[in-house]
Amino acid sequence: MMTYFETLSRFTPDVVEAGAPILISEVALIKDTVDNEILLRITLANSSEESVIAVAAQIKMWDIFGDEVSVNGSSVMDYVYQDISFAPRSFFGNTVPIKLPDSVRKVDVKITRVVFSNGAVWKSVLENYVHVQQQDLLEGTDDFLETLRSPEDKLPPIFVYAENEECWQCTCGGVNRQHVNQCYRCGRIKTVCKKEYSADSIHSRFAIYLEEKERLAEKQRKIEEARRQAEAEAQKIKQQKEEEERRIQEEKKREEAKRAERKKKKILGITGGLVISCVIVFFALTKIIIPYNQYNAAVSLLERGDFEAAIAAFEAMDGYKDSNEQIKECKYREAFSLKDNRQYIKAI
Repeated sequence: MMTYFETLSRFTPDVVEAGAPILISEVALIKDTVDNEILLRITLANSSEESVIAVAAQIKMWDIFGDEVSVNGSSVMDYVYQDISFAPRSFFGNTVPIKLPDSVRKVDVKITRVVFSNGAVWKSVLENYVHVQQQDLLEGTDDFLETLRSPEDKLPPIFVYAENEECWQCTCGGVNRQHVNQCYRCGRIKTVCKKEYSADSIHSRFAIYLEEKERLAEKQRKIEEARRQAEAEAQKIKQQKEEEERRIQEEKKREEAKRAERKKKKILGITGGLVISCVIVFFALTKIIIPYNQYNAAVSLLERGDFEAAIAAFEAMDGYKDSNEQIKECKYREAFSLKDNRQYIKAI
């Protein structure tokens, strides 16, 4: 696959102007392999609170041997980004190629003037240029980095605090001269920024954060364990209660069954008693009362002299008491009665 552009060099300047509203984020020297042109792309960062409509840059050039490359008799080329709208806290320029002489292989770029949308003009001051060092990004988990931020922050913390003899570099990325006590970009105080965002401070704060996070996690684990134990205990109590209720219900059923059995037996007992009573009564009637009454009736017949009826009655009693003797007595009296009435043939 054909490559249309070749990056010859890419760097971030190590000499910048402290307090400048426009910062050079990256410089890239590119070769157009199709047209064999050398192009310069400068990525600019608007660190001010105003929109920018024009930026003037000064470009110094050298060839591969380190000799200065001149344009129109000058080793410095001026370039102006104009008729632009460069919003605050945004980037610009990385898509705008600047054509350079074909022999250029090294460049140095400085911002000389800036025009804001309100008409104000900023001019570079040579004395404000300082050497800067590479700033490391703040490291840590996203939730830890979130704790470093405050609602009052004009700009969020991004970098580890850095300083040298010439300048101090704020966590927001602003470069300030050493004698300046407040960051021109975000307003952070130098001593506070150094204390809170130095490498040692960030390392210590991150360790404390992790310890606190682990402590809270352990506390949460204990809470969850206590909750699970409480739920298990509640479930156990519920099961015990359900088992007790089942036991009570079963006991009630057994008691009801016992009561039903006792009632059945009682009914059977009463019924049996009634049957026995009935049997007894029946026996008494058939074997005692009725025969007794029949016996007395037969005796009455005998006493009245109705011997034939008395004999029939005693014979029907099937040997009750002395019924057989009474039969003989009836026959004996009947014979005497016939004799007395001179019915001798019947008496025989």
